Amino acid sequence: MVGIVRWNIRHVAFTVEAAQQGSIAAAAQALGVSQASVNAAINNIEDLLRVRIFLRQPGRGLSLTPAGTTLMEEAGRLLDQARKFEETAALLSVRLSGTIRVGCFPTAAPHVMPPILQAMKKKYPAISIDLREDTLAGLSNQLKCGSIDVALTYDLMLGKGLTFEKLFEVNQRVAMASSDENQDSDSVSLFDLTRKPLILLDLPECRERIVASFERYGLKPNITFRTGSTHIIQNLVASGQGYAILAFNSKLGAPGEKEKIRYLDLKEYVPPIAFGVVLPDQKQSSRLTDAFTALVRDTLTDWSVA
Repeated sequence: MVGIVRWNIRHVAFTVEAAQQGSIAAAAQALGVSQASVNAAINNIEDLLRVRIFLRQPGRGLSLTPAGTTLMEEAGRLLDQARKFEETAALLSVRLSGTIRVGCFPTAAPHVMPPILQAMKKKYPAISIDLREDTLAGLSNQLKCGSIDVALTYDLMLGKGLTFEKLFEVNQRVAMASSDENQDSDSVSLFDLTRKPLILLDLPECRERIVASFERYGLKPNITFRTGSTHIIQNLVASGQGYAILAFNSKLGAPGEKEKIRYLDLKEYVPPIAFGVVLPDQKQSSRLTDAFTALVRDTLTDWSVA
């Protein structure tokens, strides 16, 4: 059977504050209550516990008795536990629910969103994700006008008014058919690639970056086909129609299809691209957005794109 506690936790808090301040007046000011309230709380605790806690000295404030010193140490620990109790109750009483509008760069979405959605379903089952794929410019505009709450994309030409937090870096790699003549090598030179047909990922920012990789070394790629679909690129590469340069190594596709593609490093240096979370500067983030970004951070910070 649980015993009945006769004293009031509020009175304990008033008494502890008085002990810390050494004065009823100072304690009342710190607590924002009247001196009479503090004095009544102290009297109540002393009467109920039958212990004299303070020596009241006119003009010199309060001083703790030996018994009062021991009791106030215990009271401090009691108040700490009471605060933890309230925090736990608050967490249990508020279940995060609602919808988060998430924007993602289309070539990254098939790779980063599945682990995020899996983690969200496990940790926050009452939160739904409204996923919207768009270009960098499109994601930037949607963030600024409030059409989406958060974006997952590259740190490329995002513009002002947005805050980017890097999660990891990706390096451009070459996707080639497993039957290609370079099948025994783990890397390939841009100089050699100029003699092969390039299937260009024809999306804003992507195509410019791919072509710039060649121009960095005074080269020009042999573009034979353009498409904004990584799925089409995967099929064309697997069938030996050419090679592609991609930031994410596709592990998707029909059975047996992904085994027909190998990913090679570039021998020449090409700067890596930072990938991360983007939020608008001015908008106050919601609890849903904070929970989502924290989960994304935990899920993707040490994530590998290989």
